Amino acid sequence: MKINRSDGSHNVSDNQKVAHINGRYGIIKTLITVVGTMFATSGGIFYFVNNSNYITPKGQETISQQEADLQSLQSTYADLQDQYTALEESAQNLQIAYEEALAKLESLSQTEGQTAASVAQTPEQTNGGTTKLTSLPVIGNNNDYYNHVYNNPENSGSARSNLGDVFNSCISMRDDGNIDFFLNSEYQSLTFTLCISEGTRDIDNHYSSISIYSVDGNGENESLTQLYSSPSVTMGFIPTQIPPIDVSGVTHLRISFYGDNNPYGPRIILGDPQLQ
Repeated sequence: MKINRSDGSHNVSDNQKVAHINGRYGIIKTLITVVGTMFATSGGIFYFVNNSNYITPKGQETISQQEADLQSLQSTYADLQDQYTALEESAQNLQIAYEEALAKLESLSQTEGQTAASVAQTPEQTNGGTTKLTSLPVIGNNNDYYNHVYNNPENSGSARSNLGDVFNSCISMRDDGNIDFFLNSEYQSLTFTLCISEGTRDIDNHYSSISIYSVDGNGENESLTQLYSSPSVTMGFIPTQIPPIDVSGVTHLRISFYGDNNPYGPRIILGDPQLQ
């Protein structure tokens, strides 16, 4: 074998030839081995992929996360089932308690039927622990043309004070006579505002007054106990809040009007009469 060099041609020995061939052969052999290994490995990979359940690490991670999520949902579902069961039991217990309470109320209603009926017939119209006197039953037919009981605000001059006050309830009187109420001994005190009506505020030289009594018995056996007597009122009288009048133990209450020129003297108003 001859190798041309820059400095001329030289002959190469057989040993050098063999070494040269073996070197080149070794390189080729190594390449063939590597390629063969690659093909063998590739075939194995394709075979493994096509004939097994091979999953990439990323896929495995996703599946693991989905399995964890599923387990969490199953646990949540089980908790919700437990809560539903508990709520269902609570609902059953509440239904039982409701039925028992209803039965008890029905029993009390039957036992106290008369009291309930009395309350239904005479609503007290309470407000902050007080009761309107005008909401109680009037005894007898003594609410006439000149004497009135008002249970609502009125625009009438017979229900307004001489200063223009409008009361939620009032008793308005201008004629000798009485207005009687049934208290049933359930109250302790009575308060009201005493005034002249707007419609008679300009009447001069005449006066009016009222008295309040506890009435015992009836007819010829009737007896009166005076609880309150007003001053004489005339033109210019200023509306006055009356201190509490003791009505404890009173069953039958009477309000009586007196005037020197009835029914043409000043009209008296008891504004917002309240019982406690």
